[in-house]
Amino acid sequence: VARNLGMIAHADMGDVYRSADVALCLTASRNPSIVLLELMACGTPVVAVRNRHFAWMLGDGGAVFECHASRSEISNTVLTVLTQPELREAHVSRALALVAERFADWTPACALMARAISDPLTE
Repeated sequence: VARNLGMIAHADMGDVYRSADVALCLTASRNPSIVLLELMACGTPVVAVRNRHFAWMLGDGGAVFECHASRSEISNTVLTVLTQPELREAHVSRALALVAERFADWTPACALMARAISDPLTE
C-alpha cells in the first residue's frame, strides 16, 4: 500500500523517515543522495542498490542493505529487513555510528567549498 503524503515540511521529514519500516534508495547516478544519509541518521533501515560511486560514503559496509538493481534482489532484500529484526538492528546501529562519525559535522566540507569558491583560480 502506498500513501501519497504530498508536500512535507523539511522540519517534519525526520518523523516521516522514522515512521518507515524500511526505505529504498534506488539511485543509480554518480551523485550520492543526501536522503540516504538523512534516512540513516533517523535510524531507518535502508535498502540501497549497489553503486560504486557511493562506496566512499557507506564506509566498510553493513550500514545499509545493499543489493543489485533487480526486482528479485530488491524484494528479497526488503523481505530480509522486515523479517530479520536482529540483522536489521545491527545495520541500523552501524548506520547511526557511521553518520555520527563521518557526517555529523559539515564544517570542514563547507570550509573547503568556501575556499574553492572564494580563492582566485590558479594554475
